[in-house]
Amino acid sequence: MKNENARIKMSRYTTIMIIFLILAMCAIGPSLYLPDYWSFLPPAILWLIAMYNAVRVDQIKKRHRNNLGTVFSIILVTIIAALIAIISVWVFRY
Repeated sequence: MKNENARIKMSRYTTIMIIFLILAMCAIGPSLYLPDYWSFLPPAILWLIAMYNAVRVDQIKKRHRNNLGTVFSIILVTIIAALIAIISVWVFRY
């Protein structure tokens, strides 16, 4: 039962992390049109929310010390988000 609750919490935090990571990567392109230092603010805020949830996932993994299996999904989503960021910058460049 304890592991099941941990899996549910970890799944929720992982989903939130993935969503905000993808939003942060997609916000890079459009935020280039904002003046001065404001262009760093939207992706930075979204990225910080994603990293907060990543820390929460890591705390759950350390607390239970068993194979809850999210490392592969986190790496895969990070690679996909980086590709989305590159495409977003390329599309909004012109």
